[in-house]
Amino acid sequence: MVKKSITNYELRFTNLKSKIINLKPQILLLLTVHYLLFTVLTGCAAKMAYDRGDDFAGQGKWDEAVISFTAALQEEPENLEYNIRLIMAKERASEYHYQKGTEAAMRDKLDDAIREFQIAATLNPSNSAADSELKKAARTKESRSRFELGLELEKQGKTTEAITEFQEAVRIDPNNTRAREAKQTASEKQKKALEEQSAREKREKPLFSTKPVTLQLKDVQLKQAFEIFAKTVGLNILFDEGVKDVKTSF
Repeated sequence: MVKKSITNYELRFTNLKSKIINLKPQILLLLTVHYLLFTVLTGCAAKMAYDRGDDFAGQGKWDEAVISFTAALQEEPENLEYNIRLIMAKERASEYHYQKGTEAAMRDKLDDAIREFQIAATLNPSNSAADSELKKAARTKESRSRFELGLELEKQGKTTEAITEFQEAVRIDPNNTRAREAKQTASEKQKKALEEQSAREKREKPLFSTKPVTLQLKDVQLKQAFEIFAKTVGLNILFDEGVKDVKTSF
């Protein structure tokens, strides 16, 4: 009984093995078809993306062209034509954003200018003009921020701190004439305030000292003794013609 069961099992295994062997050509064919289909679809996707990029380039829509050519190159990284068109599109897009940044700067829209110059420099790192204008716009913006901070400090009566901010604004952007003028005005105001304070302190200072003055003089001329005393207390002294200049001690 056991021997018969084993024989039946071996028979079923042999039949299954035969079926698998017979299916091998079909499996290989299916895999081949799938690969070819994938290749065709990939090629179609790349071509479609490239064609879209070409259309956008013809319309002067360089940002869209860059996106489409990038998608095409991602599908076919080794395609030299796709790579060249992408580089060309990036250069044109960089120039486009550089022009927009220049226009924004002329309208004094610094945030917009900085954004456009950043895009231009990112698309084409060799665009030195975009990089230069980006740094210039950033300096102008920082200088103006320092100037505004200086004005706020001046309102709070913090003149010294305000002058420091005005100086920094001019250092960052020497063309910031408002900061330069504000610094000069604040410095003059501070100087005048110090002079007034000094004059007030002199006026409030008592003419005579409350501390006692002790002089010990021996065998000196009378007029000389009084002159020494006058200088000590900060007075001027005049002698009558009748005063005799004799030696004295006290």
